[in-house]
Amino acid sequence: MNKTNTQKVNKSVAKYTNISWLKKMINPIQEVFLNRTNVYLLAVAVIYRTFRPFFEEFFSKYWVTPFLVYFQNEIPTQIVAWFVIIGIVVVCGIECKNRKRISEIRLYRWILITAIWASVRFSEAWIFIPLFGNITYFDIVPLYTLSVVATYVCQFIKRKPSEKIEEDGFECDEPIETNEEDLLGRRGFAQTLARRIIKTKPKNQSFAVGILSPWGYGKTSFLNLIKDELKRHETICIDFSPWIYGKENNLIREFFTEVGKHLRKFADTLPRDMMEYAQILEKNESTSWLSMLLSLGNMGHNIEQQGNLLKMSLLKIDRPIVVFIDDLDRLGSNEIMEVLKLIRNAANFSEIKFVVAYDRTYLVEAIKQQNTGSANRYLEKIFQIEYTLPAFDRENLEIYLKKECDKFVHEEEKESLNRIFNSKESFESIAIEELLTLRDAKRYINSLKNIYIKLAGNVVLRDLMNIEILQLKYKPVYELLSQQWEQVLIEENVILKLYEKSNKEQEKDIFLYIKLPSYNINTRLKEIGYNKVEIERIRRILYFLFPSFRTSAEYGAINHKATIARYFYDTIQERDLPIETFNRLWLKNYEYIKEDVNNIISCHQTYSFVSQLDSFIPDSAVVCKNVIRIMFYVGSSNSQINSLYNTILNRINLLEDYQIEDMEIKTFLLDIIEENGLSNYISGFLSSEFRSLEKYFSFEEIREIETNYLQKAIQQDLSLNIIYDYMSRATNNEYDYNENEKAYALFKLYTNRHIEEFMKSMVISMNAPKGYYYVSQLAQEVWGTWGNFQNYIKSIFPRTPIIDEFEKFLNKFINKGAQNATTYNFKHIAVNK
Repeated sequence: MNKTNTQKVNKSVAKYTNISWLKKMINPIQEVFLNRTNVYLLAVAVIYRTFRPFFEEFFSKYWVTPFLVYFQNEIPTQIVAWFVIIGIVVVCGIECKNRKRISEIRLYRWILITAIWASVRFSEAWIFIPLFGNITYFDIVPLYTLSVVATYVCQFIKRKPSEKIEEDGFECDEPIETNEEDLLGRRGFAQTLARRIIKTKPKNQSFAVGILSPWGYGKTSFLNLIKDELKRHETICIDFSPWIYGKENNLIREFFTEVGKHLRKFADTLPRDMMEYAQILEKNESTSWLSMLLSLGNMGHNIEQQGNLLKMSLLKIDRPIVVFIDDLDRLGSNEIMEVLKLIRNAANFSEIKFVVAYDRTYLVEAIKQQNTGSANRYLEKIFQIEYTLPAFDRENLEIYLKKECDKFVHEEEKESLNRIFNSKESFESIAIEELLTLRDAKRYINSLKNIYIKLAGNVVLRDLMNIEILQLKYKPVYELLSQQWEQVLIEENVILKLYEKSNKEQEKDIFLYIKLPSYNINTRLKEIGYNKVEIERIRRILYFLFPSFRTSAEYGAINHKATIARYFYDTIQERDLPIETFNRLWLKNYEYIKEDVNNIISCHQTYSFVSQLDSFIPDSAVVCKNVIRIMFYVGSSNSQINSLYNTILNRINLLEDYQIEDMEIKTFLLDIIEENGLSNYISGFLSSEFRSLEKYFSFEEIREIETNYLQKAIQQDLSLNIIYDYMSRATNNEYDYNENEKAYALFKLYTNRHIEEFMKSMVISMNAPKGYYYVSQLAQEVWGTWGNFQNYIKSIFPRTPIIDEFEKFLNKFINKGAQNATTYNFKHIAVNK
């Protein structure tokens, strides 16, 4: 469109806007003065004013003298009057508070009544009984009028909200009204169609245009675009909604009533002529109007005569008349047939054009139920032209979605949102092609906004958007996942994936087979009732959510075992640490982080915290050091945490990326060892990962650290099981170094204090039912030889039954060669089986 045409369109729009504004002002005034009661009151007021002496004499003779002169101004009468006055004031206050809607008709009616009151009240012909002072009983009339005026004014006063509401409202699924609201690029087609309708001049019958589209594709909005263009050319547009009337035998009458109401302002006789025409068509309810049209006699003559009269009245209007019928596919088959017959026969006037919107597939099925032969040919007789609603540009829909999401998505997730819309055909995007219509898009935005407000920052935006698409378009699948995801998905190191039955390797592994889901997703989808095409579309969404190629799962993602539940319950559990809280930790100094972590542990959120640590990537050397220190601290504080070894190593290696020297890293790790004191977790880490720590610690250095741990554990007199843990690490002989004599000496000191417990632990069951046992090889390692250990046992004093029994078993075991288990019947030593 060139600049000149654009200016013309803008001027046309401005002119149309001004006309609309004037109509809004004039319409209430028209309603007031066209109201029959108001007209009668105005006529009474004028007649009374014109013939005032006559009416004063008339009322005095027939009303005042025989009746009103006997009015008693007593206390009971005054009480009643005051009750009326108080009632008017109270009711007025309540209605003002509730912002009751007062119509202009009622307002002007009481103003007119007050004008009549004033004419009577201030006439010298009458004397009124006072209620108090100069106020009379008759003055209650203007008091009530004043209450009506006050209520009318109050309805325009906006109610002050009790508190400010921060949340945004929902997107309303309302059809657009004007061209300026068109988001789908259909304005041009609507304008062309509207102009062609205006130019169409049928001679002998009505002209009907069908607008075809499935449910939800914007038929109503498209009709409004056509109306918008037609009104610019002074076309009379009439909306007729047959589905609100219900009874099919009322449709003809309701149609002509509705059309007559709109055309009254153009021809006074039209409403009457149309109602008479409708009454003739309805005269015999037992037969169809088609039979009446075919019948002979006076009825046929009357229909033809009244039809010609109506046609002449329509011609006088000299303006195009277009009737819009929307949502024809909401009706049952009987009602649809009545509307189609109405278009082609009862309202078959060349001066009326019809624009009807419907789903053609639905109409064809409805017509077939009526046994009318070929449904397609039937529709061709009704509608001269059928337009399939043009497909909208999907890019416009995506622009709308992006714009609406941008309104509520938090600033820190805007980059993720951009990546989602810009990464088409990748697993970083969403299944946006499932949203077929603007209605779908609005429903989706409402649902997404509602759940995002609750879960923002604690879920992955991409996953949340995809799961909401699944819920919107495939609700049964969403319900299946929410209730039985463990029967559909398989877990691999907290990563959730779709179970593929064809994976024979998984089924051969007996340990993995035990954890396999109950059924394949395809089987379940077929049971629900989806066809092949639908199943493929559903699987595509599921692959977005649970990609098989993922080797890790981000905490907060739907494919992470610890966080999948929040996508279905719209909240995080009490034991889940909010991701935002976790991220804020690393903005603080270590001591404050440590305090917060203690609170996290006390709130039983340790598992959630550790899961987030596992996937958290520090963005600086300071944060990286704090993360490593906290990992060791949490591991040392909680005996149930036995993971994170690989994660800690990765974070230690990450320090090198920040240009930190090996010696500095070693010093940093030694500081951590010192600040955590005796730590079974750190001891286990050093023993397990000593090969990966070779660049920082030699084997001898790690052995020395482990020996120091053993010494501290013995000094604290910890349980034997824990001492064994430290002992095994301190005596680790991976590189065939010399024996750790210091560790052996420390262990001997411990056994001297716990001799009976130690002896019980040295007896190992080989075949308990048959009574086979042997002595742990640790005894030989610590004492050097079996003989040395045997001499140690003999030297123990004082003796006990347990010591004597163990010595007898040890002698028998050594005499048998100390290689194989031997039988023995223990009486005092309870052997762990």
